[in-house]
Amino acid sequence: MSQYVYVFLLLIFLTSLVSLVYTFKIGQEVDRVKGEYDGEVNKVVRSHHIMRNPVFLAYIIGIVLILGYVAYLMAQGGV
Repeated sequence: MSQYVYVFLLLIFLTSLVSLVYTFKIGQEVDRVKGEYDGEVNKVVRSHHIMRNPVFLAYIIGIVLILGYVAYLMAQGGV
């Protein structure tokens, strides 16, 4: 495999990591600012605010898939 693949994998991983940290910071900022336009949040969603949020789930699933692909390449002897 080309060296470019490894560079792109690293860039994808770093972008995902930075995006995840940024999303957490925005989430904390939104928690600090209590908007009067928001309605009441369901009790189940409130108790599991990270696992019920599709953005966090997309990041978690994406990172797991990337790590799985890297592990697959390593098992095939590509690294």
